[in-house]
Amino acid sequence: VVVFRNCVFERSRGNATQKWVDVGNGGKAIFVGCMFLSKTVAASGTVISNAGAAANVQVVGCYNGTGIAFAGVTSAALGNL
Repeated sequence: VVVFRNCVFERSRGNATQKWVDVGNGGKAIFVGCMFLSKTVAASGTVISNAGAAANVQVVGCYNGTGIAFAGVTSAALGNL
């Protein structure tokens, strides 16, 4: 299990298949207080790509400034500013 705490994930270039984080099948990750940002307009892509069960990846109190929704994760977001 990997815990990411207060991390900043920022993309400086964009493409249609971009991923900020890629979690393999069976992998487990917890993101707490992280920021997901993009310097370019991201019309599509995946913020967190999770090949396993949604319960294996937990997103808690993170900021998503990408314009793309989280998918395939268990999210306990407290709101997005």
